[in-house]
Amino acid sequence: MPGVIFGDAQESLSIKFAKKDWLKLQNSNSLAFNANLNGKDQLVTISKVDTSYMGTPIHVALQRVKRNTKTEIIVPVKMVGERSSKDSAVVQLHMQEIKISANPSDIPNSIDVDISNLKDGDIVRAKDLVIAGGIELVDMDGEDLIVDCNVQKIVEEELVADTTETVPEIVGEAEEKKE
Repeated sequence: MPGVIFGDAQESLSIKFAKKDWLKLQNSNSLAFNANLNGKDQLVTISKVDTSYMGTPIHVALQRVKRNTKTEIIVPVKMVGERSSKDSAVVQLHMQEIKISANPSDIPNSIDVDISNLKDGDIVRAKDLVIAGGIELVDMDGEDLIVDCNVQKIVEEELVADTTETVPEIVGEAEEKKE
């Protein structure tokens, strides 16, 4: 898979991932890792992954970062767990990704929202997220809505039949009556 490494005031480099290396990266616990370029390790984060219409990764952008220096990165939000409540409420994710600031070694693969104890009417706001120490939310207010859980209300409308009778006008008939 093709890609690019950029940032840290260095020249951008075109790269190519072997499929096995990409799969190993996807299964790791952090978005930051060492990339070996020409025998030299560089700390990078996954900045963006472009996918085909089928969801298959086709290009990856990696950003160079410095160890022990906070960096801003966008991470996905994932719902984890299974609701234990038997009500018919639907859980809806309102934010697919969140921008965070963290040291590269602290960057998680995702921000997980546990939905197992949500009941009808429950909401999860940014201030309710459980995030590791050293990670800060960027460009967010504590009241921003992340997830809600609500029973979908069905609005029934009564259909009223139109009882007015209309007679279609025949073209040309009105002109004949005038003469």
